[in-house]
Amino acid sequence: MRTTEEVRTSDTILQERETPPTGGVLQASLGAVGLAGFFFLLSSLFGDGPVWHALGAVVVAPALFAFTLPMLARQAKREGDRTLFYILVLALVLKLVGALVRYFLGTNVYGGGVDARAYDIAGADLAADFKNGDFSGIEQATGTHFIDVLTGIVYTVIGRTMIGGFVFFSWLAFIGLFLFYRAFTIAVPEGRNRTYARFVFFLPSLLVWPSSIGKESWMMFCLGIIAFGAANMLTGKMLKGIGIAAIGLWWAALPRAHIAGLAGVAIGLGIVLRRTRPELRQLGPIIKIASLALVAVAAIFFVGRASEFVQEAGINTEGGLASTLEEVADQTGGGKSNFDAPVITSPGRAPLAIFTVLFRPTLVDARSPTALIAAAEGTFLVILTLLRFRWLFAAARLARRRPYVTFAIAMVGALIVAFSAVSNLGILARERVQLLPFFFVLLSIPSKKWLAKREERHRLRQPVAFTQAGA
Repeated sequence: MRTTEEVRTSDTILQERETPPTGGVLQASLGAVGLAGFFFLLSSLFGDGPVWHALGAVVVAPALFAFTLPMLARQAKREGDRTLFYILVLALVLKLVGALVRYFLGTNVYGGGVDARAYDIAGADLAADFKNGDFSGIEQATGTHFIDVLTGIVYTVIGRTMIGGFVFFSWLAFIGLFLFYRAFTIAVPEGRNRTYARFVFFLPSLLVWPSSIGKESWMMFCLGIIAFGAANMLTGKMLKGIGIAAIGLWWAALPRAHIAGLAGVAIGLGIVLRRTRPELRQLGPIIKIASLALVAVAAIFFVGRASEFVQEAGINTEGGLASTLEEVADQTGGGKSNFDAPVITSPGRAPLAIFTVLFRPTLVDARSPTALIAAAEGTFLVILTLLRFRWLFAAARLARRRPYVTFAIAMVGALIVAFSAVSNLGILARERVQLLPFFFVLLSIPSKKWLAKREERHRLRQPVAFTQAGA
Protein backbone atom coordinates (compact mmCIF):
# COMPACT_ATOMS: atom_id res chain seq x y z
CA MET A 1 0.00 0.00 0.00
CA ARG A 2 1.25 3.51 -0.87
CA THR A 3 1.22 6.19 1.81
CA THR A 4 -0.81 9.39 1.45
CA GLU A 5 2.39 11.34 0.83
CA GLU A 6 3.46 8.93 -1.93
CA VAL A 7 0.06 9.27 -3.61
CA ARG A 8 0.23 13.06 -3.38
CA THR A 9 3.74 13.10 -4.84
CA SER A 10 2.73 10.78 -7.69
CA ASP A 11 -0.33 12.91 -8.49
CA THR A 12 1.76 16.07 -8.46
CA ILE A 13 4.25 14.61 -10.91
CA LEU A 14 1.43 13.45 -13.20
CA GLN A 15 -0.19 16.90 -13.05
CA GLU A 16 3.12 18.60 -13.91
CA ARG A 17 3.54 16.36 -16.93
CA GLU A 18 0.03 16.97 -18.22
CA THR A 19 -0.27 20.71 -17.44
CA PRO A 20 1.04 23.20 -20.00
CA PRO A 21 3.98 25.22 -18.71
CA THR A 22 2.10 28.44 -17.93
CA GLY A 23 5.15 29.82 -16.16
CA GLY A 24 7.14 28.92 -19.23
CA VAL A 25 4.67 30.81 -21.41
CA LEU A 26 5.16 33.90 -19.23
CA GLN A 27 8.93 33.59 -19.40
CA ALA A 28 8.82 33.10 -23.14
CA SER A 29 6.53 36.12 -23.52
CA LEU A 30 8.97 38.27 -21.57
CA GLY A 31 11.69 36.88 -23.81
CA ALA A 32 9.92 38.55 -26.74
CA VAL A 33 11.44 41.83 -25.52
CA GLY A 34 14.91 40.39 -25.85
CA LEU A 35 13.93 38.94 -29.22
CA ALA A 36 12.92 42.42 -30.39
CA GLY A 37 16.32 43.84 -29.49
CA PHE A 38 18.08 40.92 -31.11
CA PHE A 39 16.08 41.37 -34.30
CA PHE A 40 16.80 45.10 -34.40
CA LEU A 41 20.53 44.49 -34.07
CA LEU A 42 20.66 41.81 -36.76
CA SER A 43 18.27 43.67 -39.04
CA SER A 44 20.39 46.80 -38.80
CA LEU A 45 23.52 44.83 -39.62
CA PHE A 46 22.03 42.77 -42.44
CA GLY A 47 19.68 45.33 -43.93
CA ASP A 48 20.54 47.61 -46.81
CA GLY A 49 17.54 49.94 -46.43
CA PRO A 50 16.40 52.62 -43.98
CA VAL A 51 16.54 51.98 -40.25
CA TRP A 52 12.74 51.96 -40.03
CA HIS A 53 12.77 48.83 -42.21
CA ALA A 54 14.66 47.15 -39.37
CA LEU A 55 12.15 48.57 -36.88
CA GLY A 56 9.44 46.74 -38.82
CA ALA A 57 11.06 43.42 -37.95
CA VAL A 58 11.33 44.50 -34.31
CA VAL A 59 7.56 44.95 -34.14
CA VAL A 60 6.50 42.01 -36.33
CA ALA A 61 8.75 39.29 -34.89
CA PRO A 62 7.79 39.63 -31.18
CA ALA A 63 4.11 40.06 -32.06
CA LEU A 64 4.06 36.83 -34.06
CA PHE A 65 6.14 35.13 -31.39
CA ALA A 66 3.71 36.03 -28.61
CA PHE A 67 0.69 35.16 -30.79
CA THR A 68 2.05 31.65 -31.45
CA LEU A 69 3.00 30.70 -27.87
CA PRO A 70 -0.49 29.54 -26.75
CA MET A 71 -0.66 27.25 -29.78
CA LEU A 72 2.63 25.63 -28.81
CA ALA A 73 1.55 25.31 -25.17
CA ARG A 74 -1.66 23.53 -26.19
CA GLN A 75 0.31 21.01 -28.23
CA ALA A 76 2.59 20.33 -25.26
CA LYS A 77 -0.52 19.75 -23.14
CA ARG A 78 -2.01 17.38 -25.74
CA GLU A 79 1.10 15.21 -25.58
CA GLY A 80 1.60 15.60 -21.81
CA ASP A 81 5.17 16.71 -22.41
CA ARG A 82 6.24 20.10 -21.06
CA THR A 83 9.70 19.74 -22.61
CA LEU A 84 8.06 19.76 -26.02
CA PHE A 85 6.91 23.35 -25.40
CA TYR A 86 10.50 24.57 -25.13
CA ILE A 87 11.50 22.58 -28.19
CA LEU A 88 8.73 24.24 -30.19
CA VAL A 89 9.63 27.69 -28.86
CA LEU A 90 13.24 27.15 -29.90
CA ALA A 91 12.06 26.02 -33.33
CA LEU A 92 9.95 29.17 -33.70
CA VAL A 93 12.81 31.47 -32.71
CA LEU A 94 15.20 29.77 -35.14
CA LYS A 95 12.61 29.98 -37.92
CA LEU A 96 12.19 33.72 -37.38
CA VAL A 97 15.96 34.17 -37.31
CA GLY A 98 16.04 32.13 -40.53
CA ALA A 99 14.17 35.02 -42.14
CA LEU A 100 17.12 37.32 -41.39
CA VAL A 101 19.57 34.77 -42.75
CA ARG A 102 17.48 34.46 -45.91
CA TYR A 103 17.30 38.25 -46.18
CA PHE A 104 21.09 38.51 -45.82
CA LEU A 105 21.64 35.88 -48.50
CA GLY A 106 19.30 37.64 -50.90
CA THR A 107 20.54 41.19 -50.42
CA ASN A 108 24.26 40.63 -49.77
CA VAL A 109 25.31 37.26 -51.20
CA TYR A 110 23.09 37.19 -54.28
CA GLY A 111 23.33 40.95 -54.85
CA GLY A 112 19.63 41.66 -54.47
CA GLY A 113 18.75 39.59 -57.53
CA VAL A 114 16.00 37.63 -55.81
CA ASP A 115 12.28 37.28 -56.47
CA ALA A 116 11.52 38.83 -53.09
CA ARG A 117 12.78 42.21 -54.32
CA ALA A 118 10.18 42.21 -57.11
CA TYR A 119 7.47 41.12 -54.68
CA ASP A 120 8.51 43.92 -52.32
CA ILE A 121 8.18 46.58 -55.02
CA ALA A 122 4.86 45.24 -56.33
CA GLY A 123 3.51 44.79 -52.81
CA ALA A 124 4.38 48.36 -51.85
CA ASP A 125 2.53 49.70 -54.90
CA LEU A 126 -0.52 47.55 -54.16
CA ALA A 127 -0.49 48.55 -50.48
CA ALA A 128 -0.62 52.20 -51.52
CA ASP A 129 -3.59 51.41 -53.77
CA PHE A 130 -5.37 49.46 -51.04
CA LYS A 131 -5.02 52.37 -48.60
CA ASN A 132 -6.58 54.64 -51.22
CA GLY A 133 -9.52 52.28 -51.67
CA ASP A 134 -8.37 50.89 -55.02
CA PHE A 135 -8.64 47.09 -54.99
CA SER A 136 -8.44 46.49 -58.73
CA GLY A 137 -5.01 44.90 -58.25
CA ILE A 138 -6.50 41.79 -56.65
CA GLU A 139 -8.12 40.72 -59.92
CA GLN A 140 -6.63 37.52 -61.36
CA ALA A 141 -4.54 37.02 -58.23
CA THR A 142 -2.99 33.73 -59.31
CA GLY A 143 0.53 32.54 -60.02
CA THR A 144 3.25 35.08 -59.26
CA HIS A 145 0.74 37.92 -59.00
CA PHE A 146 -0.89 36.21 -56.02
CA ILE A 147 2.32 36.72 -54.00
CA ASP A 148 2.32 40.37 -55.11
CA VAL A 149 -1.21 40.75 -53.74
CA LEU A 150 -0.43 38.88 -50.52
CA THR A 151 2.63 41.07 -49.96
CA GLY A 152 0.48 44.13 -50.57
CA ILE A 153 -2.00 42.96 -47.93
CA VAL A 154 0.81 42.36 -45.44
CA TYR A 155 2.35 45.79 -46.14
CA THR A 156 -1.05 47.41 -45.70
CA VAL A 157 -1.07 46.10 -42.12
CA ILE A 158 2.61 46.41 -41.07
CA GLY A 159 3.85 49.08 -43.47
CA ARG A 160 6.50 48.60 -46.11
CA THR A 161 9.37 46.78 -44.43
CA MET A 162 11.02 44.09 -46.48
CA ILE A 163 12.63 42.48 -43.44
CA GLY A 164 9.25 42.50 -41.69
CA GLY A 165 7.76 40.84 -44.78
CA PHE A 166 10.43 38.14 -44.64
CA VAL A 167 9.65 37.55 -40.96
CA PHE A 168 5.91 37.25 -41.64
CA PHE A 169 6.36 34.79 -44.51
CA SER A 170 8.84 32.78 -42.44
CA TRP A 171 6.24 32.61 -39.66
CA LEU A 172 3.67 31.32 -42.16
CA ALA A 173 6.10 28.55 -43.12
CA PHE A 174 6.59 27.69 -39.43
CA ILE A 175 2.83 27.32 -38.98
CA GLY A 176 2.87 24.96 -41.96
CA LEU A 177 5.66 22.89 -40.40
CA PHE A 178 3.81 22.87 -37.08
CA LEU A 179 0.70 21.51 -38.86
CA PHE A 180 2.87 18.84 -40.51
CA TYR A 181 4.00 17.84 -37.03
CA ARG A 182 0.43 17.77 -35.70
CA ALA A 183 -0.65 15.66 -38.67
CA PHE A 184 2.10 13.14 -37.93
CA THR A 185 1.16 12.84 -34.25
CA ILE A 186 -2.50 12.32 -35.17
CA ALA A 187 -2.16 9.89 -38.06
CA VAL A 188 0.97 7.85 -37.26
CA PRO A 189 0.87 6.76 -33.60
CA GLU A 190 3.64 4.23 -34.29
CA GLY A 191 5.96 7.03 -35.37
CA ARG A 192 8.64 8.74 -33.33
CA ASN A 193 7.30 12.23 -32.65
CA ARG A 194 10.56 13.68 -31.39
CA THR A 195 12.44 12.29 -34.38
CA TYR A 196 9.99 13.89 -36.80
CA ALA A 197 10.11 17.17 -34.87
CA ARG A 198 13.90 17.31 -35.10
CA PHE A 199 13.72 16.81 -38.85
CA VAL A 200 11.00 19.30 -39.77
CA PHE A 201 11.87 22.03 -37.26
CA PHE A 202 15.67 22.05 -37.29
CA LEU A 203 16.88 20.99 -40.74
CA PRO A 204 18.83 24.01 -42.09
CA SER A 205 17.09 24.13 -45.47
CA LEU A 206 13.65 24.15 -43.83
CA LEU A 207 14.79 26.92 -41.50
CA VAL A 208 16.18 29.13 -44.26
CA TRP A 209 14.71 28.56 -47.74
CA PRO A 210 10.98 28.93 -46.96
CA SER A 211 11.70 32.10 -44.97
CA SER A 212 11.34 34.90 -47.48
CA ILE A 213 8.64 36.78 -49.34
CA GLY A 214 7.80 34.22 -52.01
CA LYS A 215 6.04 31.07 -53.05
CA GLU A 216 8.10 28.60 -51.00
CA SER A 217 6.94 30.02 -47.66
CA TRP A 218 3.31 30.21 -48.75
CA MET A 219 3.37 26.71 -50.18
CA MET A 220 4.89 25.31 -46.97
CA PHE A 221 2.00 26.93 -45.09
CA CYS A 222 -0.60 25.49 -47.50
CA LEU A 223 0.94 22.02 -47.63
CA GLY A 224 0.90 21.91 -43.84
CA ILE A 225 -2.83 22.71 -43.90
CA ILE A 226 -3.39 20.01 -46.53
CA ALA A 227 -1.42 17.47 -44.49
CA PHE A 228 -3.37 18.32 -41.33
CA GLY A 229 -6.64 17.98 -43.22
CA ALA A 230 -5.54 14.67 -44.74
CA ALA A 231 -4.55 13.35 -41.30
CA ASN A 232 -8.04 14.08 -40.01
CA MET A 233 -9.74 12.61 -43.09
CA LEU A 234 -7.68 9.44 -42.97
CA THR A 235 -8.26 8.85 -39.26
CA GLY A 236 -12.04 9.01 -39.38
CA LYS A 237 -12.75 12.73 -38.95
CA MET A 238 -13.93 13.00 -42.53
CA LEU A 239 -16.00 16.21 -42.53
CA LYS A 240 -13.47 18.16 -40.50
CA GLY A 241 -10.63 16.85 -42.64
CA ILE A 242 -12.35 17.67 -45.93
CA GLY A 243 -12.99 21.24 -44.80
CA ILE A 244 -9.40 21.81 -43.72
CA ALA A 245 -7.87 20.09 -46.77
CA ALA A 246 -10.15 22.03 -49.12
CA ILE A 247 -8.89 25.33 -47.72
CA GLY A 248 -5.28 24.19 -48.11
CA LEU A 249 -5.84 22.96 -51.67
CA TRP A 250 -7.60 26.19 -52.65
CA TRP A 251 -4.89 28.43 -51.24
CA ALA A 252 -2.09 26.27 -52.68
CA ALA A 253 -3.73 26.38 -56.12
CA LEU A 254 -3.56 30.17 -56.24
CA PRO A 255 0.22 30.31 -56.84
CA ARG A 256 0.91 26.66 -57.81
CA ALA A 257 -2.11 24.80 -59.08
CA HIS A 258 -0.07 21.78 -60.19
CA ILE A 259 1.12 21.10 -56.61
CA ALA A 260 -2.47 21.36 -55.35
CA GLY A 261 -3.55 18.87 -58.01
CA LEU A 262 -0.85 16.39 -56.97
CA ALA A 263 -1.89 16.74 -53.32
CA GLY A 264 -5.53 16.05 -54.22
CA VAL A 265 -4.55 12.89 -56.08
CA ALA A 266 -2.36 11.75 -53.15
CA ILE A 267 -5.25 12.15 -50.69
CA GLY A 268 -7.43 10.13 -53.06
CA LEU A 269 -4.88 7.29 -53.07
CA GLY A 270 -4.82 7.32 -49.27
CA ILE A 271 -8.62 6.93 -49.21
CA VAL A 272 -8.72 4.18 -51.84
CA LEU A 273 -5.97 2.04 -50.35
CA ARG A 274 -6.86 2.33 -46.68
CA ARG A 275 -8.56 -0.52 -44.85
CA THR A 276 -12.24 -0.11 -44.05
CA ARG A 277 -12.81 0.24 -40.32
CA PRO A 278 -14.70 -2.78 -38.88
CA GLU A 279 -17.26 -0.66 -37.03
CA LEU A 280 -18.48 0.87 -40.31
CA ARG A 281 -19.43 -2.53 -41.75
CA GLN A 282 -21.73 -2.09 -44.76
CA LEU A 283 -21.39 1.70 -44.67
CA GLY A 284 -17.62 1.49 -45.17
CA PRO A 285 -17.61 1.11 -48.98
CA ILE A 286 -20.29 3.80 -49.37
CA ILE A 287 -18.35 6.30 -47.27
CA LYS A 288 -15.16 5.46 -49.13
CA ILE A 289 -16.78 5.97 -52.54
CA ALA A 290 -18.41 9.25 -51.45
CA SER A 291 -15.13 10.54 -50.03
CA LEU A 292 -13.22 9.48 -53.11
CA ALA A 293 -15.78 11.18 -55.35
CA LEU A 294 -15.31 14.48 -53.53
CA VAL A 295 -11.52 14.22 -53.71
CA ALA A 296 -11.68 13.18 -57.38
CA VAL A 297 -13.76 16.23 -58.28
CA ALA A 298 -11.32 18.47 -56.45
CA ALA A 299 -8.31 16.77 -58.06
CA ILE A 300 -9.79 17.08 -61.56
CA PHE A 301 -10.41 20.77 -60.96
CA PHE A 302 -6.90 21.43 -59.67
CA VAL A 303 -5.26 19.36 -62.41
CA GLY A 304 -7.20 21.40 -64.95
CA ARG A 305 -6.05 24.59 -63.27
CA ALA A 306 -2.50 23.23 -63.28
CA SER A 307 -2.62 22.74 -67.04
CA GLU A 308 -3.81 26.32 -67.47
CA PHE A 309 -1.08 27.51 -65.09
CA VAL A 310 1.67 25.74 -67.02
CA GLN A 311 0.38 27.03 -70.36
CA GLU A 312 0.23 30.59 -69.01
CA ALA A 313 3.90 30.20 -68.05
CA GLY A 314 4.69 29.61 -71.73
CA ILE A 315 5.12 25.83 -71.54
CA ASN A 316 3.56 23.67 -74.23
CA THR A 317 1.57 20.77 -72.75
CA GLU A 318 0.39 19.19 -76.01
CA GLY A 319 3.26 16.71 -76.11
CA GLY A 320 2.24 15.01 -72.86
CA LEU A 321 3.93 14.80 -69.46
CA ALA A 322 7.40 13.85 -70.71
CA SER A 323 7.50 16.71 -73.20
CA THR A 324 6.24 19.18 -70.59
CA LEU A 325 8.91 18.12 -68.07
CA GLU A 326 11.65 18.42 -70.67
CA GLU A 327 10.51 21.95 -71.50
CA VAL A 328 10.54 22.84 -67.79
CA ALA A 329 14.12 21.53 -67.64
CA ASP A 330 15.10 23.86 -70.48
CA GLN A 331 13.51 26.86 -68.76
CA THR A 332 15.13 26.23 -65.36
CA GLY A 333 18.60 25.75 -66.83
CA GLY A 334 21.34 28.35 -66.82
CA GLY A 335 23.68 29.76 -64.20
CA LYS A 336 26.61 28.24 -62.33
CA SER A 337 24.45 25.52 -60.77
CA ASN A 338 23.10 24.23 -64.06
CA PHE A 339 23.15 20.44 -64.68
CA ASP A 340 21.46 17.87 -66.90
CA ALA A 341 18.17 17.15 -65.18
CA PRO A 342 17.23 13.43 -64.99
CA VAL A 343 13.71 14.02 -66.30
CA ILE A 344 11.60 10.90 -65.72
CA THR A 345 10.66 10.07 -69.30
CA SER A 346 10.95 6.31 -68.66
CA PRO A 347 11.08 3.98 -65.62
CA GLY A 348 14.81 3.45 -66.15
CA ARG A 349 15.51 7.08 -65.28
CA ALA A 350 13.60 6.91 -61.98
CA PRO A 351 16.52 5.83 -59.69
CA LEU A 352 18.72 8.72 -60.83
CA ALA A 353 15.81 11.16 -60.53
CA ILE A 354 15.02 9.93 -57.00
CA PHE A 355 18.63 10.40 -55.88
CA THR A 356 18.91 13.80 -57.55
CA VAL A 357 15.69 15.27 -56.19
CA LEU A 358 16.11 13.94 -52.65
CA PHE A 359 19.83 14.43 -52.08
CA ARG A 360 21.61 16.71 -54.55
CA PRO A 361 23.62 18.83 -54.25
CA THR A 362 26.07 16.60 -52.41
CA LEU A 363 29.65 17.44 -51.48
CA VAL A 364 30.93 16.54 -54.95
CA ASP A 365 28.59 19.20 -56.42
CA ALA A 366 29.76 22.09 -54.22
CA ARG A 367 31.39 24.96 -56.13
CA SER A 368 31.03 27.81 -53.61
CA PRO A 369 30.80 28.33 -49.82
CA THR A 370 27.00 28.69 -49.92
CA ALA A 371 26.70 25.61 -52.13
CA LEU A 372 28.90 23.73 -49.66
CA ILE A 373 26.33 24.26 -46.90
CA ALA A 374 23.53 22.87 -49.05
CA ALA A 375 25.80 20.04 -50.16
CA ALA A 376 26.59 19.11 -46.55
CA GLU A 377 22.88 18.76 -45.86
CA GLY A 378 22.36 16.67 -48.99
CA THR A 379 25.19 14.36 -47.94
CA PHE A 380 23.70 14.12 -44.44
CA LEU A 381 20.35 13.07 -45.93
CA VAL A 382 22.06 10.36 -47.99
CA ILE A 383 23.78 8.93 -44.90
CA LEU A 384 20.63 9.22 -42.79
CA THR A 385 18.55 7.39 -45.39
CA LEU A 386 21.11 4.59 -45.66
CA LEU A 387 21.21 4.20 -41.89
CA ARG A 388 17.41 4.11 -41.74
CA PHE A 389 16.79 1.98 -44.77
CA ARG A 390 14.86 -0.53 -42.64
CA TRP A 391 12.62 2.30 -41.43
CA LEU A 392 11.56 2.94 -45.02
CA PHE A 393 10.41 -0.67 -45.30
CA ALA A 394 8.62 -0.37 -41.95
CA ALA A 395 6.75 2.66 -43.29
CA ALA A 396 5.82 0.82 -46.48
CA ARG A 397 4.44 -2.14 -44.50
CA LEU A 398 2.40 0.23 -42.36
CA ALA A 399 0.89 2.09 -45.32
CA ARG A 400 -2.50 0.32 -45.54
CA ARG A 401 -3.06 0.39 -41.80
CA ARG A 402 -2.04 4.05 -41.61
CA PRO A 403 -3.28 5.64 -44.85
CA TYR A 404 -1.53 8.92 -44.03
CA VAL A 405 1.69 7.06 -44.81
CA THR A 406 0.23 6.17 -48.21
CA PHE A 407 -0.55 9.86 -48.70
CA ALA A 408 3.04 10.78 -47.78
CA ILE A 409 4.51 8.17 -50.13
CA ALA A 410 2.27 9.39 -52.96
CA MET A 411 3.34 13.01 -52.36
CA VAL A 412 7.01 12.06 -52.33
CA GLY A 413 6.64 10.16 -55.61
CA ALA A 414 4.60 12.89 -57.31
CA LEU A 415 6.95 15.68 -56.27
CA ILE A 416 9.99 13.68 -57.36
CA VAL A 417 8.45 13.41 -60.83
CA ALA A 418 7.64 17.13 -60.86
CA PHE A 419 11.04 18.29 -59.56
CA SER A 420 13.03 15.88 -61.72
CA ALA A 421 12.66 18.49 -64.47
CA VAL A 422 14.50 21.20 -62.50
CA SER A 423 17.97 21.59 -64.05
CA ASN A 424 19.50 24.03 -61.57
CA LEU A 425 20.79 22.76 -58.22
CA GLY A 426 20.09 26.05 -56.46
CA ILE A 427 16.46 26.05 -57.58
CA LEU A 428 16.17 22.34 -56.78
CA ALA A 429 17.40 22.90 -53.20
CA ARG A 430 14.71 25.53 -52.69
CA GLU A 431 11.92 23.51 -54.33
CA ARG A 432 12.80 20.33 -52.41
CA VAL A 433 11.71 21.84 -49.08
CA GLN A 434 8.10 21.18 -50.15
CA LEU A 435 8.88 17.46 -50.38
CA LEU A 436 10.98 16.95 -47.23
CA PRO A 437 8.19 16.96 -44.58
CA PHE A 438 6.52 14.10 -46.46
CA PHE A 439 9.79 12.20 -46.87
CA PHE A 440 10.60 12.53 -43.17
CA VAL A 441 7.38 10.69 -42.34
CA LEU A 442 9.03 7.61 -43.85
CA LEU A 443 12.21 8.13 -41.81
CA SER A 444 10.36 8.50 -38.50
CA ILE A 445 8.62 5.11 -38.30
CA PRO A 446 10.96 2.66 -36.52
CA SER A 447 11.65 -0.83 -37.76
CA LYS A 448 10.90 -3.91 -35.66
CA LYS A 449 14.63 -4.55 -35.25
CA TRP A 450 15.19 -1.05 -33.86
CA LEU A 451 12.26 -1.44 -31.47
CA ALA A 452 13.60 -4.80 -30.29
CA LYS A 453 17.03 -3.32 -29.58
CA ARG A 454 15.45 -0.38 -27.77
CA GLU A 455 13.37 -2.73 -25.63
CA GLU A 456 16.46 -4.78 -24.82
CA ARG A 457 18.40 -1.68 -23.77
CA HIS A 458 15.48 -0.58 -21.63
CA ARG A 459 15.29 -4.03 -19.98
CA LEU A 460 19.00 -4.04 -19.19
CA ARG A 461 18.74 -0.64 -17.51
CA GLN A 462 16.03 -1.86 -15.11
CA PRO A 463 17.28 -2.56 -11.56
CA VAL A 464 17.50 -6.22 -10.61
CA ALA A 465 15.32 -7.20 -7.64
CA PHE A 466 16.97 -9.39 -5.00
CA THR A 467 15.06 -11.44 -2.46
CA GLN A 468 16.32 -12.95 0.76
CA ALA A 469 16.54 -16.72 0.90
CA GLY A 470 13.53 -18.26 2.52
CA ALA A 471 11.46 -15.10 2.07
